[in-house]
Amino acid sequence: MVDDEPANLMAMEAVLGEMGHRLVKVGSGEAALKELLGGRFALVILDVHMPGLDGFETARLIRERPRTRHIPIIFATAFDQTDERVLRGYGIGAVDFLFKPLQAPVLRAKVQVFVELFERTEEMKRQAEALQEHQRRAAERRLAEERERWERESLERQMAEQRAAAEASAARAEELARAVAECAAAQRELKRTNTRLAESDRRKDQFLATLAHELRNPLSPLSYAIGLLQDRGDPQLTQIWQRIERQLVHLERLVDDLLDVSRVTSGKIELRQAGFDLCEVARAAVELSRTHLDAREHELRVTLPDAPVMMRGDAMRLTQVISNLLNNSARYTDPGGHVGLTVEADEERVEVFVEDDGQGIETSMLEAVFEAFVQQRAGQGGLGLGLHLAKQLV
Repeated sequence: MVDDEPANLMAMEAVLGEMGHRLVKVGSGEAALKELLGGRFALVILDVHMPGLDGFETARLIRERPRTRHIPIIFATAFDQTDERVLRGYGIGAVDFLFKPLQAPVLRAKVQVFVELFERTEEMKRQAEALQEHQRRAAERRLAEERERWERESLERQMAEQRAAAEASAARAEELARAVAECAAAQRELKRTNTRLAESDRRKDQFLATLAHELRNPLSPLSYAIGLLQDRGDPQLTQIWQRIERQLVHLERLVDDLLDVSRVTSGKIELRQAGFDLCEVARAAVELSRTHLDAREHELRVTLPDAPVMMRGDAMRLTQVISNLLNNSARYTDPGGHVGLTVEADEERVEVFVEDDGQGIETSMLEAVFEAFVQQRAGQGGLGLGLHLAKQLV
C-alpha cells in the first residue's frame, strides 16, 4: 500500500487487516520501489498524487523492472476521475482504479481476487515442478532399464557368437538366425520406448505452453525459484533447475511473441535506429537459437564475411528476425539435420540466408506461412508467430 497520507494507509490497513494477509505500508514511490526489490507481492495499491515520484511514474518504473513488471497495480485517487487520466493509468499497466473515499467491501473484494490469483499461480508453479520431477525420475528409470536390458542382450549375443564359432555350419546358421531375431525384437522395443518418451515429452510441452498462454504472472516467481536452486550449489539439483530454466525461456519467448504481435497489429512497435555490425547480429541470433538447434541435434554451419558489415537499423529486432528463422528451421528439420546461416555483402547490397535440409514448405502453404498463428504442421511446438513477426519487422 503506497500513499503519502498516513491516515489513508491506516484506513486501508483497518479494512484489509482482518483478511489475514501480510500488509506493507510505505509513504512514497521511492520507498515502494525499494520494498519491491526485496519481497514478493501479490498486489500494489498505489496512490496517484504523491510528492516526488507520483503514482504514474512509480508504476512505470515498476513495469520496467523484470522482477516486478508482472505485479498487478491498482491506482487509488481522489482526483482526476477523467477518462484521459484513467486511460493513462491503464496504458502504464494498471489493472484497476479505486476512487477515494474507498469503499471497504469493494476494496476487500478486489484485493481478494488478486490474492487468490497469486495463490493459484504459486500452486500451479509447485505442480509444474512436481510434474517435471516425476517425469525426470520416470525417464531415468526407463533409461536404466533399457541400458540393463541392452547390456544383457549384448552379453548373450557375444556368448552365442563364441559358441557358434565352435559349432558346425548348420549350428552357426541357427545361432545367427536367433541373433537376428533378438536384434529385431530389441529394435521394436526401443522404438516403442522412444514413442512413449516422445508422447510424455509432448504432453509436458503442451501443459507448459498452456500455462504460459493463460498466465503471465507466474514467470517472475518461476525465475526466482530457479535462482534459489542455483544458489544451493547441489549437483543433484543441477538437472532439475536446468530443465526448469529451459522451459521458462520457452514460456517467455511465447509470451514475448504474443506481445510483439499485439504491438505490430496496433502499430506501437518501436524500432531503435543505430549503427551496428551485421556479423555480430548474426552471432547473437545463433546464441539465441542454440538451445533449439542442440535440442534436435542439428549441425549448424555459419558463414560470415571476414570484415565487419556495418549497417544502420534496430540490431535487437534484426537479431530476433534471424533467430526466428533459425528456430523455424530447427523445428521443421528432422533430428540430426543440417541448418546453415550465411551473410553475403558487397558494395551495393547485403543478403542473409537461412537454409536447412528439413521437410520444406508445401506449395499450398507458401502464401499463408507468414500469417499470424499459421503452422504448416500441427504438433511442432510454438504458436505460429515466428515467421509472421520476422516479415512484419523487416
